[in-house]
Amino acid sequence: MNIPSERTQFSANGEAVVIPVTVHGKTFNISCMRGDEARVEQLAEFVNQRIHENIVGSRTLTETGLYSMTLLSLAEELMSLRSREVEFSAVAPVTQITESETNGFEADAEIAARYAEMAEELHKLREEKQNLTQENQQLQTVILDLSKKNEAIAARINQLCETV
Repeated sequence: MNIPSERTQFSANGEAVVIPVTVHGKTFNISCMRGDEARVEQLAEFVNQRIHENIVGSRTLTETGLYSMTLLSLAEELMSLRSREVEFSAVAPVTQITESETNGFEADAEIAARYAEMAEELHKLREEKQNLTQENQQLQTVILDLSKKNEAIAARINQLCETV
């Protein structure tokens, strides 16, 4: 889906609407096609969740740094998914099979076998995604704990410096 700017001209087939969308406490007026409002709001909520994850992961980021970190993490995820899509399509390429090349039973068996391979690969990819998500959450918890320990150490150092 394209989210056009307010200045975008739409064709006669589509009607533009402007909706307010809040990202990290700031409201923006976003133009979209009528009927896409809920999707745009879902996208904004997704971005807000990612921003919150980055806030939890690093309390020292400036607002610009926070937005940059969020954009980079979303871009990395998108590129990773696109790469997986290319890998997946290379695992089981679809070929056309005609009756003259083989009888119907062999064609059905080959299609079923390829379908099973693709389903297994998809299952593995979903498991890997779930594992990576869990690892990411664990790493964020570790980073948060280390950040708290770092703050405690800094406070203790300041306390010691004051007594000297």
